Amino acid sequence: MESDSYGDREELLGAVKRDFGSIEQLSSSSNEPKERSQSVSSQKAADEMKTKSEIYEQWIRPLIAEFFGQLIFAFLHSSTGHSNIAGTALAPAVSDGLTVTILVIIIGHISGAHVNFAVTTAVFVGGGIKWMMVPLYLIAQLLGSLAGAGLAYVRIMKK
Repeated sequence: MESDSYGDREELLGAVKRDFGSIEQLSSSSNEPKERSQSVSSQKAADEMKTKSEIYEQWIRPLIAEFFGQLIFAFLHSSTGHSNIAGTALAPAVSDGLTVTILVIIIGHISGAHVNFAVTTAVFVGGGIKWMMVPLYLIAQLLGSLAGAGLAYVRIMKK
């Protein structure tokens, strides 16, 4: 078994700390206040960017996903409801099942793919989302379903 120059883990950590301490001492100079103010401002900018990123990830991105998920679902559901396949309910049922499956795969990791306010309510009751998100999900889902139904209406009326 080979032995390294540092006998154990504490000696290695001490050497690393000692080396980094010497680097910090070498980098400090007479411009120290200026460098500190630059590092403080860059730290504030980094914190602000982190905050904006967190806001986007936690609040905006799930709402966009729910809007487009509901838009796709409403469009496909409304479009297959007017299909001429021997008057059966099989086509809309299969279409809805496949659509929900695909939406769960696509947007499930972003917003949970509720695509239905009853699901959003159940997830809220179960403690899965914050209460402030519930009305926002409702608005996004309503707007998405209106947009999807409107697109389906335009598509059907062109025929």
